[in-house]
Amino acid sequence: MSWPKVALLEAVIDKSSGHRKLKTDEYQKSGFLPIIDQGASDVAGFFDDTTAAASVELPVVIFGDHTKHIKYASDPFVVGADGVKILSPKDGVDARYLYHFLSTVNLPDVGYSRHFKYLKEVKIPLPPLEEQKRIAAILDKADELRRLRRRAIDRLDTLAQSIFYDMFGNSFQDTEITKFIRKIETGKNLVGNDDEDVSAYRVLKISAVNRNGFRPVETKALPSGYEPPAAHFVRNGDLLFSRANTSELVGLACIVDQAPERTALPDKLWRLVPESDARTEFLEQAILSPSSRRQIEQLCSGTSGSMKNISKAKFETLRVPAATPELQKSFANRCKSVREQKRVGSLALEETESLFASLQQRAFRGEL
Repeated sequence: MSWPKVALLEAVIDKSSGHRKLKTDEYQKSGFLPIIDQGASDVAGFFDDTTAAASVELPVVIFGDHTKHIKYASDPFVVGADGVKILSPKDGVDARYLYHFLSTVNLPDVGYSRHFKYLKEVKIPLPPLEEQKRIAAILDKADELRRLRRRAIDRLDTLAQSIFYDMFGNSFQDTEITKFIRKIETGKNLVGNDDEDVSAYRVLKISAVNRNGFRPVETKALPSGYEPPAAHFVRNGDLLFSRANTSELVGLACIVDQAPERTALPDKLWRLVPESDARTEFLEQAILSPSSRRQIEQLCSGTSGSMKNISKAKFETLRVPAATPELQKSFANRCKSVREQKRVGSLALEETESLFASLQQRAFRGEL
C-alpha cells in the first residue's frame, strides 16, 4: 500500500525553545517531575519545582540532537541539559506512530555534532490517522514484549549482583583490579560498514557490550581486503570492557558466550585477560557492582553527554574486593545457573528484537 510521504516539519512543530533546561548538577535522584534529556535512559533524574515543567501540549516526541536517541513523553517533564528537541505532532499525526517511525530512522553519525538537520530531511509515510493508531497499537504490544524480556534479564542481573554482595559486600578489604588481570588487549580503530557485507571479516560495535550482556549481532562489516590480526578476534569466554561510550554505558563489562565468527575487537572495547587463578565471572560482577560504577563515573574523562572515556592508567586504579581464588570459584559456581538462564533469556530477547524489527519494516511499508 502506498501512502503519501511528508517531510518531518510538515508533520510536527518544533517546540524546543522557551523551556528551562536543567544542568546535570541540578538532577535529583527522586522528585515530583521526571527529567528527560538526550541520554540513553528514558528518565535522567527528577526535579521538584513544577514551574520548571516544559510548557508544551502532550504527548510529544523527544529527539537527542547530539545522541540521536528518540523518546516519547505523555506526562509533564522537565528538560535536561542541552540538545533536546521537542517535536509536537500536528493535527492528523499520531504521536505514538511518529515515535515508532522515527525510531527506525538511520541518521549519519557525525559524533557530537548536531543531527536535527538530517532528521528534518526524513520523509514520513503518513496513512490516515486511524491507520496510524492501529499500527502504533500493534507496535506498542510488540515493544512491550521486548520490555518484559529485558526486565526478566535485568532481574537475573540483580540476582547475580545480590550473590556478589552477599559474598563480597562490606566485609572485605579491597585491592586494585590489576591484581586479577594479567593484561589488557584491544583492537584497532576500524571503520566498519553498516549497510553492506563487503568483507568476510567484521568488527564489534561498542553496543555489543550491553547491560543485558554480550550481543553478538552488534557488528559491522570491514572493508574488503582487510584481514584483522589473529590476536584481535573475539573468542568465547572473553571478558570485554567498554572503555568509551555514553555516560550510562561506559565501563560496562560482559563475558562473551556466543562469539561471532571472524569478528575483531575495535579500539573502544578491551579484552581483560585474567590471571591464571582469577575468574572472569568474579571480575565481570566486580566491574558491574555499584561501587565500581561510582568509581568509573569519577575516573572517566570527557565533557560531552554522548561519549565518555576511561584511560588504561585510570582503569588500573579501580578497586574491587580482595577475593581469594577459592571464593572466586565458589562465586562462579553459584552464578552458573543464573548465567544459563540469562543466556536463554538473551536468545529469546534477540528473537523478540528480530520480530519487532520485522514488524516495523512491514508497518511502514503498509503491509500490516
